[in-house]
Amino acid sequence: MPAVGFTCKFEVDDGTASAYVALTGVTVITLPAEEVGEAEVTELNQLDDASASDPVRRWIPTKLIDAGTIVVESFYTKANHTRIRALHGVKGKHFKITAPGEATDGSSTTEVATLPGFVKKLGEIKYEKDVPVSFSFEVRVSAKGTFA
Repeated sequence: MPAVGFTCKFEVDDGTASAYVALTGVTVITLPAEEVGEAEVTELNQLDDASASDPVRRWIPTKLIDAGTIVVESFYTKANHTRIRALHGVKGKHFKITAPGEATDGSSTTEVATLPGFVKKLGEIKYEKDVPVSFSFEVRVSAKGTFA
């Protein structure tokens, strides 16, 4: 059975000696979608040959991988917003996501992803009637991470 509820934890590497600090009030974490690069290899004269009847463009994967972005939404606290603002555009940081998982025997486990990157975008602070104030940010993942 899939995990129900929100028990994920998002931590940022913003202290000395790579100490991780958990953000409080996180409501959404979107793990990055990895994408492999592609190159078109369609021959320019593919349809010039009288016997050629294949109008499909040809593509091959490249060796480059876009590691994606992490999107996080959180309730606004001055501490959280100040922490993320201080990391905006700072390279060489790591971000840790701890999420509930499921083992092959159906028991619950914990999965931890540690991803290197930088805060790419500091989103809007959202004020909405009858809803707690929130803000969002995006982390550009800059290399392959570790998953345990």
